[in-house]
Amino acid sequence: LMVVMLFALIFEKNRETTHQALLTAKDNLEDKVTERTQELMREIHNRKEKTKELQISESRYRALYDNSGDGISITSLDGQYRSANQQFCDRTGYSEKEVLNFRVFDIYQDNSMGSIQAQLALIRTAGSAQFETELVNRSGEHIPVEVRAKRIEFENEEAILCSCRDISERKKEEIDRKALQKKLFRAEKME
Repeated sequence: LMVVMLFALIFEKNRETTHQALLTAKDNLEDKVTERTQELMREIHNRKEKTKELQISESRYRALYDNSGDGISITSLDGQYRSANQQFCDRTGYSEKEVLNFRVFDIYQDNSMGSIQAQLALIRTAGSAQFETELVNRSGEHIPVEVRAKRIEFENEEAILCSCRDISERKKEEIDRKALQKKLFRAEKME
């Protein structure tokens, strides 16, 4: 009987110790769950804030990109179009979807300033270039343009950002000024 009581007492003490350890473990686990839940809530809040900031940034970028007075395009280093703003599409007469099927050689004309291929090589090595060339639109019209190009990173790849400005008016004024200078020179010569 004494042995049974001793075992019962040891068992009861062991049960109390185990019960207390379980209660402590339960409390610790509840604390950890609460702490982790709070961490996750902060992380969710931070991600929502970052997403909101990203959306604002994207909205600003889109507004600048699509409302620029210059035609803006992004190409791969080999000249394949990756993106084009509305101004560029209006100038070329093609939709952005159509432009994405072209390479720069399909849109820009080689001229006395050099080939488009040479300009691409310059951009790849020097990082940027500025040159005048002619853009050939859908109807076959040749439009004189000034191109400023810079090597950038776009969608985790090296690319070229091009800004294309219509310089038709400037070219017309240059022709008119030269004609006027010729007339003036002839008038002075006759005098």
